[in-house]
Amino acid sequence: MSKPHPPELLTVQQRTYVTYTFAGKELMALPTITLLESRSVILASGTTGLRTWDSSLHLASFLLSKQGSTYIENKNVLELGAGTGLLSILCAKYLKAKHVFASDGSPDVVNAIQDNIFLNDLQDNPRIDSRILRWGRSLDEDEDGHEKTVDIILGADIVGHSFTFPN
Repeated sequence: MSKPHPPELLTVQQRTYVTYTFAGKELMALPTITLLESRSVILASGTTGLRTWDSSLHLASFLLSKQGSTYIENKNVLELGAGTGLLSILCAKYLKAKHVFASDGSPDVVNAIQDNIFLNDLQDNPRIDSRILRWGRSLDEDEDGHEKTVDIILGADIVGHSFTFPN
């Protein structure tokens, strides 16, 4: 007996566990990040943010270097187009960022980032959060009513789409 094949659009959106291990910085253990991501991409369905791209891996390697880590330690970091959240998780978990905002314009991608934050045991860590961020809008305010500020903005393979996401 055979089952009918699921529609192609559903098949490419299925997510898989992928673990990345990085060499570099003198840490007790090698930095390891596990993500739930889509290995296939269909641009038109908005799935580009649901996988890790090579540019994020290269930027991660640089940030783990002695020179690169100085950009992150004790800094407020904003990652634009965070996708799977790899860089944001790396900054919060291994690079001693003061706070990390993992942002994307897609609600589906932001939900996936939250899943990946959980997978890396950072769900209760106040130093990282994910949010929808539309270009030209503020990061909101903190508990004291001060506008949130960032010291460094990261972006790797940021993709713009011609369609708009619903509010």
